[in-house]
Amino acid sequence: MDIELRRRRINLSTLGTGVVAFGVWNVLKTILYIFASSVSFYDAKDAGEDAAVVSLIFHVLLGLFLALDFSLRLYIGLSARAEGKGRRKGSGYIVAAAILFTMSAASYIIAWATNSSTRMENQAALDYYVSLFVDITAMVTLGDLLYTALRARKLEKQMEG
Repeated sequence: MDIELRRRRINLSTLGTGVVAFGVWNVLKTILYIFASSVSFYDAKDAGEDAAVVSLIFHVLLGLFLALDFSLRLYIGLSARAEGKGRRKGSGYIVAAAILFTMSAASYIIAWATNSSTRMENQAALDYYVSLFVDITAMVTLGDLLYTALRARKLEKQMEG
């Protein structure tokens, strides 16, 4: 049982690193989509002052949501790594991971339902499916992190009592 607990802790540390890495991926992906999109803040400014204000508000809100998402993934990942190394025992990150997992699953289902009925060009479809594959991999990593953390805690309780 001690060997399995040690293996779970190592896995928890590795999964924590993966969650942080996928958080970085999410930020980079969003920034690249903004730069690659056809409408930018400066294009909206040329279209009129109202369009520029709406574009600016959109970009500021997007930046805030990105910062919140990355902060949450960083918290989950670093907490999982700390627990995997035996330094931390808080349960807040497990709750946060469960919430993020649920929200991710719901957003992927909604994205699949809305994009399955529309026709995309070949390159847009390829970009969408590659991005979706990576995002689903991030969700699976979160799910594995949840399972591993809960299993490791159960094993610790069995060893104590």
